[in-house]
Amino acid sequence: MNEIAKWLSKPIDYSRGVELLKSNGGSSILLMMLETGESIFNKNKLIAALEGMLAVPEVDEVPKADYQKPEWNETAAAIENAKKTIQIKPSSNTLKDTTTERLNDDLKLLYKRQSSAHSGLKLMVKLNHDLKDRQKKCFEILDIGKEIRAIGLVIREIKTNGHVPESVLKVEELNPAAQFRRALNNRSYISKFSDDPDKSEEMERRVMENLTLERILKN
Repeated sequence: MNEIAKWLSKPIDYSRGVELLKSNGGSSILLMMLETGESIFNKNKLIAALEGMLAVPEVDEVPKADYQKPEWNETAAAIENAKKTIQIKPSSNTLKDTTTERLNDDLKLLYKRQSSAHSGLKLMVKLNHDLKDRQKKCFEILDIGKEIRAIGLVIREIKTNGHVPESVLKVEELNPAAQFRRALNNRSYISKFSDDPDKSEEMERRVMENLTLERILKN
């Protein structure tokens, strides 16, 4: 950890920082993103991940029950830590188990999307694309980051309270009253944004979801 502290005091050599993260068990998802090359975005992620490692005290042996993982900080390293922490026992509710697994799969896909979008932005800058197009790509990266943080907060809620928020459940997993509320909310959204082209993707998702809900509620 002395090497990490030394690097953080003067984080100039990006490649060396990536090596330190890799040699200290850094997230494979984060490493994949960082290996796309140095950038302000990637370097900030690298620094945050190494700072998270440095924050864990070094002791000879840590009792499993007393081990405290770092707080959620929207990095891939934190995702990996959260996944290790949130191990639902076999005797616990199957719904919690399957939901947590699904959320972790969603996080993997989001980090791949974020990495791809960031690589696309780098290429756009290199090819001197129009500023508006580059700004649009930046907003895309920020939006993905918001999704990552939202899922992270849900994972924390499941871990802390043992409660799966209704909003992340599949329609088939909801009780009849919740299914009816979801259908009404979807109808309200569809009516409100039917003429908004920016909402077309979400509109399509809600229309398809309501078709499923209508089939379920009729049975």
